[in-house]
Amino acid sequence: NATDVDIDGPSVANQNHITSSINNVVAYSGTPTTQRYLEVVQSKYLSGSAIKYRCQKNYVVVMSDGEANGPAFNLSTNNFFYSGAPTYSNGISYPTWRNDQNGGPGLEYLSSQVYNQDLKQGGTDQDTPSGSWDDPLFNSGKQNISTFTIGFGLTNAYLTRGAQGEGKALSAYSASQL
Repeated sequence: NATDVDIDGPSVANQNHITSSINNVVAYSGTPTTQRYLEVVQSKYLSGSAIKYRCQKNYVVVMSDGEANGPAFNLSTNNFFYSGAPTYSNGISYPTWRNDQNGGPGLEYLSSQVYNQDLKQGGTDQDTPSGSWDDPLFNSGKQNISTFTIGFGLTNAYLTRGAQGEGKALSAYSASQL
């Protein structure tokens, strides 16, 4: 099962919201981690409005209890990263990893792309009409995403390679470690 949780900074309410969301996840067949990562990045960051301020740091936390597997990508509905996708200003492309649903380089490729690419170019942020997204005083003028990965009861190369930017690959073997 996959869920996404929006939070706007550290607070007890956000911690409780995250804990509640994790407690409500129901396991069922398959771990479509690569596809779910793509969907979250696409809906929240590329097509959505999660990046609001030029000083803002952006993170995705991937939590998994197994090796990545699951349904193949549906190119007709959600593929920002493939070569035939609409043209976006950040230049992210889609290589041949698309059909590798059992780990492979999928998460590593996606997370490295959204860390190394500037996801907001030109224009200004929500608070400061004169505050350019490209101002080098804020995040070196680059809006990107760092990815953390957490393996429940496992450590594997897929999750380790998927951690990018300021993110880290972590493991938890009990609820208290999480």
